[in-house]
Amino acid sequence: MKTKKSIGALIIVLGIILFSIAMYSKHRVAQVKKNIHTGSSFLSDNPLDKEISKALDKKVGSYDAPILWAMIGGVVLVVVGIGTIAYGKKR
Repeated sequence: MKTKKSIGALIIVLGIILFSIAMYSKHRVAQVKKNIHTGSSFLSDNPLDKEISKALDKKVGSYDAPILWAMIGGVVLVVVGIGTIAYGKKR
């Protein structure tokens, strides 16, 4: 019974760590997107700069889905950990 509680606590900690890393990554991606838009606004007359900023924005935007999945995974791990601890108590 203690093993189930320990495993549940470990799963909760892993879920919190995963969610925290995803939130940090989301914040960093938002900062990079802001920097891209700030830089492109200074150089908005040149069509080449517009294409470069579009390409950079697309590349940075490709990280949105994995970050979202990491956030969902973190929440799921916390819920599973709580369920493991709750189930461990009932037996």
